[in-house]
Amino acid sequence: MLKPKRAFILQLPINARAKSNKTSAAASKKKAAIKDISYFKSGLFALVFLGILAGLTFWINLSEKDLVATGVDVAGTISDAGGNSLTVSYNFNGRRYKAVGSVPHRSIENGEVYNVKINPHNPKDFSIQFWKPIFKTGDFAKGKLNSIDKLWFSNHVKFSYTVHGEAFYRIQTLPPSLSIDSLTSAILLYNRDTPSTAYLLFK
Repeated sequence: MLKPKRAFILQLPINARAKSNKTSAAASKKKAAIKDISYFKSGLFALVFLGILAGLTFWINLSEKDLVATGVDVAGTISDAGGNSLTVSYNFNGRRYKAVGSVPHRSIENGEVYNVKINPHNPKDFSIQFWKPIFKTGDFAKGKLNSIDKLWFSNHVKFSYTVHGEAFYRIQTLPPSLSIDSLTSAILLYNRDTPSTAYLLFK
């Protein structure tokens, strides 16, 4: 009768098993620490990205439509008007700003003041509303309008008037929502000291 073979069992010493357990625990802690650092870096990157995005959103220029709809109204004084460009100066929150804009037509004169829409988050983002002149009514007198014509393919009108026997011609930007029928009801006001400066007011 054959004797059963005895199984050979390798048994590690107690201190060797303890070292193995410690090594496994240390490796687990290291992996957890690396994972935590990875999460921290990801979170930090996300915060930085959101901060940059917020900054860009803060300083980004508004569209013309949004600027007109939500911008802040300030008075802008025209200077250096000539060729295709002009300079507009305005105050906002105690600071003086100067910006370069486009000349809409050849009748723009230095010293004129128009309503300007600005982005309150970026005051250098602006839109001059040339259909909204700002002036002291006491400096202007009501005159007789000789003619008024809508210029083709533009939002401008050309009009003529006479002051003390002298004829003047001028171009003016029309309000965006103004109908052609309103042109016949326009009221002419000219500057008493400088008759070449005149504006049409629409009802």
